Amino acid sequence: MRTLFWLIWALLKLVFHIVQGPALVAFFREFGRQVGVGRSALKGLTILNVVIIRCSKYDDETGFVTRDWRGVLPSNTLATMYSLVQNIGEKHQLGVNVRIVTHVFDESVQVVRPKRITWLTKLFGAKSVVLLVGVQTNQFPRARDLALAFRDLGIPVVVGGFHVSGVLVQFPQNGDSVNTRAFRELGLAELVDRGVVLFAGEAEGRLEQVLNDCLAQTMPPIYNYLDSPPNLISKPFPLPLPNTHRRFAMPHMGTLDSCRGCPYNCRFCCIRTVQGRKVRPRGVPEFVNFLRQNWTLGIREYFFTADNSAWDPLWRQRFEAMIALRGEGVKVTFLMQVDTRAHLIPDFLDLAARAGCAMVFLGVESLNPSNLELVGKRQNHPDDYAGMIESYRSRGIAVYFAMMIGLPNDTRESVARDVQTLMELGPDLVSFFIVMPSPGADDHAEMFRTGKWIDPDLNHCDTFSRPVTNHPRMTSTEWLAAYQDAWRAFYSVGNLIRILKRTPTERYWPVFKNLVWMKHSIDVVQRHPMLSGFVRLRDRASRRSTFPRLSRSAFFRFEIREWFGMYRRIARLILDLTEVWLQTRPSRKRKTRSDIDQYWQTLRNQLRQGKFWVLFRWQTLRAFGAESVLTLSFLGTLLFAWQGRDRP
Repeated sequence: MRTLFWLIWALLKLVFHIVQGPALVAFFREFGRQVGVGRSALKGLTILNVVIIRCSKYDDETGFVTRDWRGVLPSNTLATMYSLVQNIGEKHQLGVNVRIVTHVFDESVQVVRPKRITWLTKLFGAKSVVLLVGVQTNQFPRARDLALAFRDLGIPVVVGGFHVSGVLVQFPQNGDSVNTRAFRELGLAELVDRGVVLFAGEAEGRLEQVLNDCLAQTMPPIYNYLDSPPNLISKPFPLPLPNTHRRFAMPHMGTLDSCRGCPYNCRFCCIRTVQGRKVRPRGVPEFVNFLRQNWTLGIREYFFTADNSAWDPLWRQRFEAMIALRGEGVKVTFLMQVDTRAHLIPDFLDLAARAGCAMVFLGVESLNPSNLELVGKRQNHPDDYAGMIESYRSRGIAVYFAMMIGLPNDTRESVARDVQTLMELGPDLVSFFIVMPSPGADDHAEMFRTGKWIDPDLNHCDTFSRPVTNHPRMTSTEWLAAYQDAWRAFYSVGNLIRILKRTPTERYWPVFKNLVWMKHSIDVVQRHPMLSGFVRLRDRASRRSTFPRLSRSAFFRFEIREWFGMYRRIARLILDLTEVWLQTRPSRKRKTRSDIDQYWQTLRNQLRQGKFWVLFRWQTLRAFGAESVLTLSFLGTLLFAWQGRDRP
């Protein structure tokens, strides 16, 4: 009878989830999970539900939570925390009578509803805890709302990430009035007052204590491990997340942090203050096993999220191990972040290329030496960038620059000149960022202590939507315009053609696909490429409280307007990319669609004059036919290339 009861209960849970609308695979996974939980409860085991959530952020213009049908980059922090919890459960570190049930949500691609999650986790007398992980400053307002919603439902909540760690490392709660004010104004005091637990530092070796305290109901208000970064040599690598990984556009791509920490002293960065200046590597045997295991799961590409792989003490052994794996058929490729002096390290580039490095991400920040001096980026030497790019390109490694807009000596005119210089240097990709003081960085601490203005709305602190401080040489309007002009200039049709014309044939489509991603993010999604996705989705109930709650009909009308605008931008993007493709593919009869574009412009002018009969001329039908053939040909070629089945 008891067995029949928990089977019926699990079936009802499955029906509930089907009605609510998640993917069918998730239904059966949840069904299996609840069956297992029911059996464990009947055996007298203690059930601990661990809900791990990566928060998104609120859209500044509409107030809805930013979510996409398909994301671009999975969260390494979310995968790391999932792996740690799984490891604790498998090793019975909480005791043989405790069963951990893990629920993972990535809000950038999933809807997170606290009431539904709470109902799910309160079955069978289970205990629960919600971990809001990897919370950055711009995500903190959303994390705050989720944390308080779960607390109102009686669920313990722990919030960790760079915002909490950055505030506590620069403003320790030692009774100092400025530190106390920072704790309050940066949002942490409210959470503590409402019973939310803060976690500062890294979770390896510490998460077990948090979960034990949760079971015993003795969690302190703050866990602070900033003074003792963990040794990572034998720690587990992050596993692909079972219910979120397929929600990303490139399910064959994974993330990992081969090391943590950075020895440099850049004033705008919080890596060294939060993770330390000593670079701590992960073990090579664990690294090799991780790659082998993921290969069987279909993971072929990686983004190494380490802040600087060139300072990994084990980089040589790591690359040599990857070269050996390639000999076994495990031929992964990867993107890694390094500094601008990495190409000078003996053997580094040669081994990286042989190990499968496809692209490097370089924080050049500025082409103005005085700016670099002011922010403590003395290791960068702009005069060497041309030679540096050639060093990578000669080994088949693409170059991805990161540039900051709004450093102290920038003006709108100087930024425009720097972007032109960048285009002449010829990196394959460039990301631009608005200078923003991040909690945990020296410049933020100095500005806060001296009373300089920083936008109090933390949702704006994302380095891409708007300036959040005052600039000595530009107004906020000029600053934002300089930032937007930089994106438009570098990813203009003309510069994309220039990039692809110098790209070797064998790398044409990999570079083209990266340019599609960047230009789609800028022109269609209108968000930073590293934070964008494909096909924006909105949940009517997930809206910031400062915006009105829309009725169903009003929300439907809002969605229609938004989707109409998106489709118009997609159409413009396809036309632009078709032109790029025509001018950069091997020689064929048609090299441009400019004549068709010119005809459409003439047609629009005639329609404005009331000459509607021009729509039925033979020239119009011929132009429409030519446009359709070109567009379909381009999209078909791109689709095949995305699957690795074509050449330009």
